[in-house]
Amino acid sequence: MLSQERIFALSRVSKKWLLSESKKRGKIQAKMPPIKSEKHLKMIT
Repeated sequence: MLSQERIFALSRVSKKWLLSESKKRGKIQAKMPPIKSEKHLKMIT
């Protein structure tokens, strides 16, 4: 099993990555619904 610290660190990295990706694809993102991985990430945290 993953420790709580590791899960927290992974979730922080994932959130930063998702933010950077959404900035890159800003124009596309505006037309699309929220990414499934973001919803999944919120469920985890």
